[in-house]
Formats: sequence, structure tokens, C-alpha cells
Amino acid sequence: MDRPGDRPLRHPRTNLRLQGEQAMAENAKLLVVDDEEVVCQACRRIFSRQGFQVEASVDAREGLSWATQKDYKIILLDIKMPNMDGIQFLERLREKNPNVPVLIITGYPSIPNAAAAMRLGACDYVTKPFTPEEITRAVQRVLSMQPESPAAGAAATEQAPSAVSATGDVLFWHESWFRLEADGSACMGAVLPGLHRATGIGVRLPRIGEVVYQGLPMASVTIADAPPVLVPSPVSGVVVAVNEALAQHAACLSSDPCGYGWLACVCTTRY
Repeated sequence: MDRPGDRPLRHPRTNLRLQGEQAMAENAKLLVVDDEEVVCQACRRIFSRQGFQVEASVDAREGLSWATQKDYKIILLDIKMPNMDGIQFLERLREKNPNVPVLIITGYPSIPNAAAAMRLGACDYVTKPFTPEEITRAVQRVLSMQPESPAAGAAATEQAPSAVSATGDVLFWHESWFRLEADGSACMGAVLPGLHRATGIGVRLPRIGEVVYQGLPMASVTIADAPPVLVPSPVSGVVVAVNEALAQHAACLSSDPCGYGWLACVCTTRY
């Protein structure tokens, strides 16, 4: 395994940015829960230099105990661990602490696992092996996301977009998903990292009557001024409906990406 902590931060622009961010991280606690000691030690070296107080555990049960009793700025969590996996960890953590940011780190990328983690409030994920720059960017990206105000959250709950009537299982194609509906159409959407608690989310939906093709972009999502993330269509077909309510309730893309956060429905021409 390429040990992520063995390569120093060499890029001068990266180093200047981290020097500025170190003041923000000063005295902030960061928890790493991963059954690989090398990952824990690498994260300890990387983030201690940035001013974080880093605590690490190779035991998921011990890490969960710390996570529910202490105040952490962010938690870095592995998915595949003995005794308790990352999804179980998140389920129990959210019962006690629904708001602490969680970044998934995993050597086993899986869209279904990512979808489950996002539904439980994970903010983003990175894959192992990672470089110090990659894990640093992921943590700073999560910490830069501003939480929505309670009033905005309440408004989204009261006026949420409508869900579609599902008749089948959700099937994933890369980050996109589709599901057959009662009328024979296919509902489509996506599970995207980096949306949890983000503000300024914008959505570009396809037009009704537009033909979309499997593997080609059918929608795009932006966060603030960042470049748009293109969402590939999981199936080919003609668009018959779009979730226009997302224009006002884009948070559903994070809170319920496979339900209220659907993007479009198509009359399929090919699976």
C-alpha cells in the first residue's frame, strides 16, 4: 500500500494555503477511525502539522465511544472495519450526534456504500491510497461548507419536493441511479459527494422531450462558484418529467438523493 503520510506537501501554493488554514485548525479536534494503523499514523502526521489535535483509533467501538462523548471538528471514518463497519458506526453516531461532519476514507469504493453513508450524513469520501494533498483538500472542502440556517431547514421540510412512486429496486450506474416506476418510466438521480450541509447548490435539469443517452450528461450540479459536476444518464430515453422543485429545495439532493432528490423521469429506449 502506498503510505499516504510518506510524501510531504511539496507544492508551494499548497503550503501557503495550509499556513493560512493552520490558524483556523488551531485547537480543533480531529478523529480518525480506521483499522489500518498506517492510515491513522499518516493522518496524525498530516493534520497535526496543520494545527489539529488528532486522535486516532483502530477499534471502531472505541472510536464510536470517543465520537459520542467528545467534540470533534471532523471525523475521518473507514468503511470496512472488523466488529463494526463504517455504516453501522454512522447509524449509531447519528443517534447521539447528528451534526458532526464525517469524511469517509476507504480502499473499497462502492456506490451503494457511498449512498448509505450520504443518507446518514457523511459529507464526502476519498479512496485509499491517498496523498497528503488529496486528504487535506477533502477535509478543508468539508470544513468550508457552511451549515444551513434552522429556518431554511424548516422551510425545506415544510415545502419539500414530491417523491415518485417506486415499484422496483434502485439500480446504480456509477454515481447515477435509476428505478422503474408504476407507469413503466424510469426515475433517475445521482448520489454525489460534497453536498452535505453545503449552500449555494444549483441544479440544471434536462428539458421535457429531450433525448438522453446512457453515459452522457443529463444534468449538472454546482456548489457556490465551483465548476459544475456533470451527472451521466444511467439509461437512454426521452425525458417525460423533471423535478422542478429542486430549484428551491436543492438540499434534497443530499438529504434524500434516491427519493425527494430525484432529477428526471424518462421513457426508456434502452437499458
